[in-house]
Amino acid sequence: MGKSLKVAVLLPIESTFDYSIPNDNELLNDIIGKRVIVPFNSRYVTGVVLEINERSSVADLKPIIEILDELPIFDSDMLNLAKWISKYYICSIGEVLRAAMPPNFNLNSIKEIEIIRQPTRDEIIEIQRKAPKRNKLLQLLIRTGGKISIKSIEKELDLRNISPQLEALSQKGFIQIHEAIETQIETKILALSINPEFVNDEKKLMSYLDKYEKRFPKRTQLISFLITQKQNGREFIPQNEVVNSFKIASSTIQSMIEEGVVLQYKINKPISTKPRTNLAGNETYHKLTEEQDKVFCDIMQFLEKGGFSSHLIFGVTGSGKTLVYTKLINEVINRGKNVLYLLPEISLTPQLVDRVQSFFQQKVAVLHSQLSDNERNQIFQKIQKGEYQICMGVRSGVFAPLTNLGLIIVDEEHDQSYKQESPAPRYNARDTAIVRANILGIPIVLGSGTPSLESWNNAKLGLYNFHTILNRADGAVLPKITIVDMATERKEKRLKKYFSEYLLEKVVERVHRKEGVILFHNRRGYSPQLYCPDCGDVPMCRNCDVSLTYHKHSNKLVCHYCGFVSESPKICNVCGSDEIKQLGYGTERLEEDLAEVLKEYGVEPIIKRFDRDTTSRVNAYRNLIHRFIEGDIDILVGTQMLSKGINIERVSLVGIVDADMHLFFPDFRANERAFQLFTQTAGRAGRKSEFPGEVIIQTSNPKHTVIQHIQNYSIQKFYEDELAMRRQFKYPPIARFTKLQFNAEDLDSAMRGAEEFYKLLPKNKSGFIISKPVVPNIARIRNYYRIQLFIKSSKKLDRSGNLLQQLLKDAIASFQNNDISKKVRVIIDIDSYSNM
Repeated sequence: MGKSLKVAVLLPIESTFDYSIPNDNELLNDIIGKRVIVPFNSRYVTGVVLEINERSSVADLKPIIEILDELPIFDSDMLNLAKWISKYYICSIGEVLRAAMPPNFNLNSIKEIEIIRQPTRDEIIEIQRKAPKRNKLLQLLIRTGGKISIKSIEKELDLRNISPQLEALSQKGFIQIHEAIETQIETKILALSINPEFVNDEKKLMSYLDKYEKRFPKRTQLISFLITQKQNGREFIPQNEVVNSFKIASSTIQSMIEEGVVLQYKINKPISTKPRTNLAGNETYHKLTEEQDKVFCDIMQFLEKGGFSSHLIFGVTGSGKTLVYTKLINEVINRGKNVLYLLPEISLTPQLVDRVQSFFQQKVAVLHSQLSDNERNQIFQKIQKGEYQICMGVRSGVFAPLTNLGLIIVDEEHDQSYKQESPAPRYNARDTAIVRANILGIPIVLGSGTPSLESWNNAKLGLYNFHTILNRADGAVLPKITIVDMATERKEKRLKKYFSEYLLEKVVERVHRKEGVILFHNRRGYSPQLYCPDCGDVPMCRNCDVSLTYHKHSNKLVCHYCGFVSESPKICNVCGSDEIKQLGYGTERLEEDLAEVLKEYGVEPIIKRFDRDTTSRVNAYRNLIHRFIEGDIDILVGTQMLSKGINIERVSLVGIVDADMHLFFPDFRANERAFQLFTQTAGRAGRKSEFPGEVIIQTSNPKHTVIQHIQNYSIQKFYEDELAMRRQFKYPPIARFTKLQFNAEDLDSAMRGAEEFYKLLPKNKSGFIISKPVVPNIARIRNYYRIQLFIKSSKKLDRSGNLLQQLLKDAIASFQNNDISKKVRVIIDIDSYSNM
């Protein structure tokens, strides 16, 4: 047997597959890590070459169809990382590789449609009468010559599944359907360029300008513009930019194209370069404080020595961790190396992105969720080509194809958005980044003002080098923490809506002084529930077992789990009563009620809401922050988005309106999350010595351990107490916490599947605690019922997780032989962050 290629197809299939290699041996050069098109069952799919088998064990292998890349998109280190993720998180390597590349890099098999014959007039009438949608489909295919994607047809005709319609047209002999490979999609736009032949003929050029200068001045203006742009190195100008700039008719442009003056091209849509308001000041010449400099020098010793090392920087909010990062980055790139910088959510940290970009200018690539697929592809390819030395990215940025890496930074390492929950691979980007640094043999720096309990424990055990910055920069001090007992306020009738007198007095004081105020309430919308007091009905989501949230601005009811939207009812859908009430409050109602209450105090400040609903548009977040910095907004009312990345000097007051909603979740991480969230939000106040800060926490449980530790700034004592609890009940970081979820279209099947799987798990295995299947608080999401069971496995007895992985793989293999497995989807979440 000759050589063959081992290929991972980008599908949730655990196995890899062997394919025969092309006859041309030159094509085998650097083929490992390249994408290939391969036949798979009855279609063609994308795969990635993992290795070359020197001897094939199977005769008559199917050949690869096409090699898609000039150069590998995955080097050996990235393939090793993908294999580790696949093994540790129990998913296919194809799923990992798919997650590691931009969306349009995964090519699929699609149907290509050929028009065989035109329908007669009588046939059109008959189809229109019997199947009007089919007639619309046929007319669209004839109009486009069949050169239209399935997605485009579904969108244009508002049809969800056109396969039966296509099959019917095929049987009638109007069309023929072929399998074809979908080419990589790039968003194309029309662009204009001056015809070089026209420009080089000076006589012709002057004659044209003389002819149209007075009659059609826009033509001559456009010609001058295109010539100038080409001389400045910008050859192709998007046609929509020309139309908008010169207010010139498309027909005029078409005429100039026909005359041969202007050439028209289709080009890839360029990355947006619209100017943005910079939210960062000039920090280039800032000097490190004594504490910052010590941390910098300590880490530099490891950088100079080389090799893998892991570091945790615990720096209180406002201590200047970012400045330490930038100094480290500068040292690394001056040594000719590159840097990967991970953030929880870049769209929520534009100030931080601006700060890093102001230091390093054009050397920074930014990968985030608001990029279009086309922009993501272009940045990915530029990183591959070595056009950037620094890549700032969110969770998926851990896969950025930076070569010659010298340092990885994971900022706000505690943030749970680093954990991928769905779809697979369900990886933790922080932990994956540590493995990537280990594979590469380079240092990694984790930083946080409220480290995760896992990282804190690793530092205390000596697994991480521990660095501290315990003082704020620029002489600022940590804010005063004031606790307001809402039970007493309520009893003595001092509340106005949801606000204590003390909080309102402090807000009015700051408004008069033109200082910034942040009010935190982690629930968006106007009201979490509507209900009918006459019959007790609460409008529920039709897809999930949750009540719909009322949004007053849009007068809609919205499910925050699946996105279902319906009109807000004026009368009860059950009994017809018009006495519908609102239960609870979200940020939308808080904003409205705060303005009303403050009027009684004689002030009418500018109040803006700061949540997913108000910042979903591109740059809306940035614009709100800029207005707040400039003092055009007095008060921001918002969700946990306010706790991330906001560094505004004029903020001197932070109010946590309802701390209790975070303190009693049925989740072993509830205390840790509440402590981190409150501490991070509180850290927005008093970041400049000229604006001393105060944080007011409203709670009916002032003696709660989280509240007490926050008030006393006793972070070490909080972590010690929390670790003792985790140790007692065998929770992370002492043990691994794995969630198994069983999804099915009906509750009985989901429960039966979970129970059958539970029987396959060992009950008395040393170091393992396995719970029985339970129905979660929300049993149904997106029309699927869910049953869960949990496994706690000792890290001491199973440090690498190999025993857990083998236990689960054996159970999965046996479960697949059970008939119920056909009705149930099993989801495995290693190191789960959720037991809900």
